[in-house]
Amino acid sequence: MRIPRLVATLLLILGALILTGNAVPSSAATWTPAPVPSGTQSWLTPCAADSSLDCIESVGAIINGSEVKGTLTGRTGNTNTGGICCHEWRIPGLVNEDGLDLVETQLKLTGDNVSVSPCTSKCLVGFQGDIYATSQNGFRPQWESKLDTCAANNGRVNGVCSRFGNLQQGVTFFMVLRSSWVLPSIVSAKSSDPVVTTERLATSGASRVRIQGVPHRILGVDPSQMTTYFTDPNGFGAWTTRSFAFHLLDGRQFGYYSECVEKATLVMGDNTKGATPPTFDKSTGALDLKVVNPHFDTDRTTVYTGAYQARIPQETAQCLWGPKITSTKQFKVSVIEDSTGSSKVSTTSITSDGSMFRIDASGFTFSSPTIRVTADESLNSTTTPVVTKPARPTGVSTVTARGSVTVAFTRVSGVSHTVTVASGSLRKTLSCRSGTSKVTCSAKSLRKGSWKLSIVPRNSAGTGTAYTKSLRIS
Repeated sequence: MRIPRLVATLLLILGALILTGNAVPSSAATWTPAPVPSGTQSWLTPCAADSSLDCIESVGAIINGSEVKGTLTGRTGNTNTGGICCHEWRIPGLVNEDGLDLVETQLKLTGDNVSVSPCTSKCLVGFQGDIYATSQNGFRPQWESKLDTCAANNGRVNGVCSRFGNLQQGVTFFMVLRSSWVLPSIVSAKSSDPVVTTERLATSGASRVRIQGVPHRILGVDPSQMTTYFTDPNGFGAWTTRSFAFHLLDGRQFGYYSECVEKATLVMGDNTKGATPPTFDKSTGALDLKVVNPHFDTDRTTVYTGAYQARIPQETAQCLWGPKITSTKQFKVSVIEDSTGSSKVSTTSITSDGSMFRIDASGFTFSSPTIRVTADESLNSTTTPVVTKPARPTGVSTVTARGSVTVAFTRVSGVSHTVTVASGSLRKTLSCRSGTSKVTCSAKSLRKGSWKLSIVPRNSAGTGTAYTKSLRIS
């Protein structure tokens, strides 16, 4: 029986932040975040139906430029308490270290007020996921360091310390999951080029989230060094691992992030052994990520260098630092060694495509630095305009015909609208287009009878007062 990889790599998963992907409007008349349940923690299974929530919709890889979805093999793995944690998938064309195209997945969902293994104290609210090469065929390479200090129950095979096989190098992996309540506020991934896209589902509070990236090569740590590997200047990795690991965090658990929880997802990626969740200091404008890692690679002589990526959507950056954040010149990234407070040498870059800030840092060394992103302090001295929730839509006109309706209303800058009609259990979202002064929406194939029109306005301050009206469709 294999001990769940998530248990063995809790610190590994809490690594980098990258922000990408805007939520697509829900087809529900009103989508509001669902309450965070208390005291719940569970291993999630593949989705059984299109309507299933809190499940894995799909996993796969991008191979030779084509997306290949995995299919379940039927083999599963157990937790150390006997439950099922892991599901095996076949991804045709994949060639992992063992020469096979098989991967396993784990996805754990954790609510509030949970304090159980593998959490060291209070568990983080959200999802903890992993895609890794199958462990069910007995492939066990020796530790690269050749150390022989592992415990018997921690991977010793034929008297030799060994690890599990790794995913194919350089391949982009992805997982699509569905959640009934988790707000996809922050994603921390152990991968490069991470991309996160989110979609609000018809069930209020539910989301579909796709997370993808190229897994980093990460150093494993000998259990005997676990208490000192982030402070020992001579520390080195015992083995290497390459899996697609991530942590999807609900921002409502972080007070500093409470105003931005429904903005586009903040995503970070790095190649370190461990990290704490990011913190943001409103007074200084510092977005910090503390990371830890052995100083040397498994050969004990090569200095291990770090890689960090942050993808911050402009709307999220403006929520954190203020509405005047529009230029890459307003940002600065630095790497600071915690033990000395001195800046570490690194190569950094900050670019933007107009909607996303891309922040990269690489070449820095360990053991326990803080990666800090700050914005121009002069922005804090300006007066931030107060944004209020939008008013009830005005200038509304409706035209009904046989099986159809057309709705027009006054366009307001900075305000989006969700326009729906409902009849009993039936609900349909209208297709809309914006003109210079008007928004026009329409729907067809409506059944004859009474319908209720709803126009819900939204802006950066939240949801405003809806316009409602009864309609008669002929």
